[in-house]
Amino acid sequence: MPITFVLNGYHRLKSVRVVDAAAYATNKYALPVWRLVTESNSAPVSTFDYGNRIRGMHPETKGLQPEPLRAGVTYCLLLETARGQKAEHNFVMAASGQ
Repeated sequence: MPITFVLNGYHRLKSVRVVDAAAYATNKYALPVWRLVTESNSAPVSTFDYGNRIRGMHPETKGLQPEPLRAGVTYCLLLETARGQKAEHNFVMAASGQ
């Protein structure tokens, strides 16, 4: 089941990170289940899907694949734009059929 994130307009993203929210609450450096970064300019996006490629971005660690999201777990999406804006949003992966 795809998870699509919708932004409030088009943004060039510098960093995308998804972490377990409980781990992040006690450790701001919690290991991400998905992390993309860019050293140059990413393409402006208004939406993107969990685990999919965003043009101009790449996994922070070469070859690292996103982990599957677990049902019932609260995750935190952390974004940073090329302009230095930061955002956080918690979400829960629903069980299939819900």
